[in-house]
Amino acid sequence: TFVPGALDFAWSAAADVAGWVAWVIVGVIGAIAVGIGAYRYGGDYLERRRPPREAILHTYWQLTFLARLIGVGPPASQTPLEFAESLGKRMNDAFTRPTNRFILQLRESVGPPTGTPEVIAAVYARTVYGGAIPTDEERRSVEETWRNLRWRMPFAFSSRHKASR
Repeated sequence: TFVPGALDFAWSAAADVAGWVAWVIVGVIGAIAVGIGAYRYGGDYLERRRPPREAILHTYWQLTFLARLIGVGPPASQTPLEFAESLGKRMNDAFTRPTNRFILQLRESVGPPTGTPEVIAAVYARTVYGGAIPTDEERRSVEETWRNLRWRMPFAFSSRHKASR
C-alpha cells in the first residue's frame, strides 16, 4: 500500500531491510539442510562405492581419527585389536561412571553403544595383516558398527576427566 508523505521512504527502507534479512535466513537454513543431506546421504553413497578393502581401511582410520580427537587415540605400541579392546573397555567405563547430572542425562538419552570397536579392528586386522578380502557381511557389520559408534564416542568421553588408561 502507499503511505503518503515522509513515511514513504521509511516504509520502503524498512521493507528492503526486512526482505534482505528474510532472504539471508532462508539461505542459511537452505545451506544447512543441503549440508546435512550431503553429509548424511552422500557419505553413505561414497562408502558403498568403495571397494570392500578400502571401505574397511577407511572405517578403521575414521575410528582412530575420532579417538585421537577425543584424546583416547591408540598408542604406537598397541596393535589394532589391543587398541579396540582398550577403547571398548573405556567406553563401557565411561557410560557407567558417575559424573555431573547433565552428562548422565545426555548419556542416558544417547544410550550405550551396541557395537564394539573390536568388530572393526578384527576385520581390519584380518584384511591388512591376513590379506583377506572382506565379505559383504563383514563390510555391512563394520559399517553398521561404525554408524553406531561415531555418534556415541564423543558422548562417552564428554567430561573434563578423560577415561582412565
